[in-house]
Amino acid sequence: MELAIAYIVEAFHNMGRSQARLHEGVHIIDIPALSKHIKVKYRMYQILEHNNLIKQDVAGAQLADSLTGRSDPLPILFGTAKARTLMENVYTHAPMFRAGTITLARYLVKVINTFSESRPIRILERVAGTDRTAKCLVESLAATEQSFQYTFTDLSALFVVAARQKFAQHDFMQYSVLDIEEEPAAQFLNKFGIVISTNCMHATRDLTQTCTNINKCLRPGGVLCLVELTRNLPWSSPSAVVNPITMETVTMKRVGGVALELNIYYPEEQDCGDQARPVAPTIHEGGHVMLLRKDICPSQARMLLAARFLPVSVDYRLFPETTLLDGPMQDVCDALAWARSVLPTLSLRRAGIRADGTRVFAVGWSTGGHLALTLGFTAPSRGIQPPEAILALYCPTDYEGPFCRRPNLPFSHEVDTRLQYNLLEGLYDRPITAYNPPSTKRALGGWMSPTDPRSRITPHMN
Repeated sequence: MELAIAYIVEAFHNMGRSQARLHEGVHIIDIPALSKHIKVKYRMYQILEHNNLIKQDVAGAQLADSLTGRSDPLPILFGTAKARTLMENVYTHAPMFRAGTITLARYLVKVINTFSESRPIRILERVAGTDRTAKCLVESLAATEQSFQYTFTDLSALFVVAARQKFAQHDFMQYSVLDIEEEPAAQFLNKFGIVISTNCMHATRDLTQTCTNINKCLRPGGVLCLVELTRNLPWSSPSAVVNPITMETVTMKRVGGVALELNIYYPEEQDCGDQARPVAPTIHEGGHVMLLRKDICPSQARMLLAARFLPVSVDYRLFPETTLLDGPMQDVCDALAWARSVLPTLSLRRAGIRADGTRVFAVGWSTGGHLALTLGFTAPSRGIQPPEAILALYCPTDYEGPFCRRPNLPFSHEVDTRLQYNLLEGLYDRPITAYNPPSTKRALGGWMSPTDPRSRITPHMN
């Protein structure tokens, strides 16, 4: 906002309205501006008032010339590669634009996934410009692997040529110069199931005529996806800053009425990069009997995020309500398949985060490390590509070795001789995916309590 205010003050100075000569109580003489820029002029007054500079930006250093008609603002905004890149970053990453694009992407993914007809859905984007919307939508739609055609149009052949180069790898893309304010050519009539117009309808000369022309391009039952800002947003005000979410929970699958969920962890800082992150399924410890997906070390999750991984902590059904083969080992293998094929297609709640399902790196602690290692043979047996790498920390590797063939008494001999208990007290009549001792129980090692029936199962697994 400081830069925008500096440009406004400079423009006022260039038009003979220097703020340096003003003091409290002095009336500000109205600045001259072309009639088509009157709304912009009053918006600048609002910005200055909002920042307590007065009571009551489109071209930066050339703002004064743009307002008075000495310069055309469009070439200033889009006339060079540097300017186009700057505008693309604004439309891609500014929160007010990004939110609309993400919402639109989620809607279109839902539409295309539920489309039941055999023909492909045809989509037309009008005035696609710097392709800030198209890039997000095309990536989201391509990940569905459904059949569709996407026609990129703009008034300028320059933008159309640039888009053709950027999306050259997609055979479902088509391109055309189109002025929707004019009568559509025959090739566009009654052809599209969806027409997209984002942040450009406000610039049309005649809204009624433009909407009429768009309607002519739609098939019967087609829809217009219109995204526009309808009010001024103080986007740089500290009160408008929203801290990004750092964790999202999603359901991977349901088995016999039991939901298996995963936590997706996000960096604390806003990520404005476009590169997809490799996925790191993280598998908790607990002797296959206890704990849950949130019981992973936060500092290690932060390390993965700092290395540009996307950590995903995994639920699995606990033993002994189900067998090791049919429960935990199957569930973590399903989580691997989910990370590869489903996660990259999701519209995540955190903007700017994408998952790369072709690069998966499994991490596990203790018995979770054992489960991570089993992916090396369970995944190929099911036709799933195993992880590119596995990090197994302090995990058991030989369940037939000497340690696992001798009794492993609970906690200590002294405790064992004092306590009398029935191991069945810790069992449930259905599979579970999470267990921690009650807070009233004194836990040893952070998660086992001698007086907790479930905790007592773990040392008896040998």
